[in-house]
Amino acid sequence: MVVTFYELVGEGQNNFSPWCWPVRMALWHKKIDFETVPLKFTQISSIDQGQYKTLPLIKHNMQYVVDSVAIALHLDAHFLEKDALFSSEKEKNYAVFVKNFCASCLTNNISRLIVYDVYQTLYDDDKPYFRQSREKYFGQPLEDVQSQYRQLNLLEEVLHKNLRPLTMTLKQQDYLGGMKPSFLDYQIYGVLKWADMCSDYIIPSLDQRLTQWYRLIDNYYSHKV
Repeated sequence: MVVTFYELVGEGQNNFSPWCWPVRMALWHKKIDFETVPLKFTQISSIDQGQYKTLPLIKHNMQYVVDSVAIALHLDAHFLEKDALFSSEKEKNYAVFVKNFCASCLTNNISRLIVYDVYQTLYDDDKPYFRQSREKYFGQPLEDVQSQYRQLNLLEEVLHKNLRPLTMTLKQQDYLGGMKPSFLDYQIYGVLKWADMCSDYIIPSLDQRLTQWYRLIDNYYSHKV
């Protein structure tokens, strides 16, 4: 049965979510047939009579699965004949750590640097929700958040401090998954892809090794985009 993938999109069907990209990459990695249901922020509540509030989400065998790591585990468990997303049980546990690392150390900081850029990529009917919810979180207008944190040179901390362990690791091996990408790679790639789809501020500032790794994964499935 074909997998249905519910994905967050911006204007022009711009699939930009940092949490949805790892799932898209996982589906491509395993060569699973899937159909995409692109949704705006304000359409998420239409799924299954409002049972779900966030994306990514898939539907497979009449079952909904939410959360990127849970989806990856589901895909590996139900498509055993396809290329595995995880090389070991330990790597499955690492995926939870990487997800939390991405949320607390990457998306949380990167969002401050590109939040107004993200806002500008949205459909007009999503913009009021996004502005209201994010300005409530940040306590100030989106334009001021982005301007303020860029002036504080937060980019240096995000890219050179928080990503240093990744850079050091990738200097010793091709991917976090070893010789080829695994779901761990796709998780961090998803954050950078989100930034890349919404803004021109982050990716040009990556160091050479990270840029190479990012472009390699980009090119890995470039024929799919």
